[in-house]
Amino acid sequence: MLIELPENCVVVLIGASGSGKSTFASRHFSPSEILSSDSVREMITDEPLPRDGDSHYLTFKLLRELLDARLKNLKFTVVDATNTCARDRAPYVEIARNNDFYSIAVVLDPGLERTKAQNAQRKGRPPTPEAVVERHRARIARSLETLKSEGFARVLVLESPEEIDGTRIERIPPWSDLSEDTGPFDVIGDVHGCYRELLALLGTLGYEVDPENHRAFHPEGRKAVFLGNFAGLGPEVADVIKLVKNMVGDKNAHSVPGNHEERLRKLLNKANGSADPVLLEETRLANETQEFRDSVLGFLENLISHYILDRGRLVVAHAGLPKRFQGRVSSRVRDFCLYGEDMEDKKLSRTNFDRKWVDGYKRAPKVVYGHYASDVPLEANNTVCVDTGCVYGGSLSCYRHPEGKIVSVPAEKAYAKKS
Repeated sequence: MLIELPENCVVVLIGASGSGKSTFASRHFSPSEILSSDSVREMITDEPLPRDGDSHYLTFKLLRELLDARLKNLKFTVVDATNTCARDRAPYVEIARNNDFYSIAVVLDPGLERTKAQNAQRKGRPPTPEAVVERHRARIARSLETLKSEGFARVLVLESPEEIDGTRIERIPPWSDLSEDTGPFDVIGDVHGCYRELLALLGTLGYEVDPENHRAFHPEGRKAVFLGNFAGLGPEVADVIKLVKNMVGDKNAHSVPGNHEERLRKLLNKANGSADPVLLEETRLANETQEFRDSVLGFLENLISHYILDRGRLVVAHAGLPKRFQGRVSSRVRDFCLYGEDMEDKKLSRTNFDRKWVDGYKRAPKVVYGHYASDVPLEANNTVCVDTGCVYGGSLSCYRHPEGKIVSVPAEKAYAKKS
């Protein structure tokens, strides 16, 4: 079995005493990445087994503090303990969530006989009583149905010696990390269904454009980056989506979602299989085929909240992103990317909202974002907002990286009123 683990995750090992957790951990992870309850206990008591309730409490208190410290430093971490009960696992899930990390459960169960045999052969400590081992396995068996609901992003169960011994671990970058892609990039603000203006901007930027087949590429290898809200309020939403979708599929562009893509995703899910004309009209894709709408839904559901590009020099997100959230994952991070500072107020548009995170943003990657419609690009503290209100009659703007140049084309007309 091949297991892919993103770097921004906590792996919580679950298994009875003698199931081989520590052996599995040492085989696949470096010593500094493993927080073992046994090692922490020995570190503070010089004893391999809990001496009393106080030592047990202090062991796991310190383990949780170490986990929190590592995640604050964006460090991949493995928790090696029996973790047989939900109440044992809950603190690790909570710490991961508070630090905007994934938590992934890996359950090891090589079978009762091998577990007992390995437990009897453990070095450096007396074996755990067989009755306790059996109790561990029974608790874990009851937990298998609830692990996902406890907050784990993934649950992986290795149910035989062959599976455990044959597992390969591959570490992968966070899905938001495209730092190996050095561009150069043309980061485009909120298009809002303004297809003609988008074609004009791409042409101005030097892209070869095929408007009939909804495709475009740059002969010098530049990539477009769409900052979300490419769907929305304008007259040709379907055409814009087709172009963005094709450019991403052809690897000529990247895209992050905006609040309008999130709304469209929810509408398409609700309209799936529905003949409700009002609901379909709301999607602005009523004249398209069901097959196309399904493909759009799949595309939207796979968009990543933000990207880190060009060796970490550039961060793109629809509504911006402070340093503490960059490269992290959680509903809180995604909501910030979609809706900005005022995450609780998830309106469809933003005008003249405070962006307090910008005030304290210094000595960090360049952040380019949209969402806040203004007459001109807003530059401050190594951030730039390029939503210049095309759909409201302003212009469609692009930030060119690494040149640091703004390119804009005027809107043909105002298609919507600012809310």
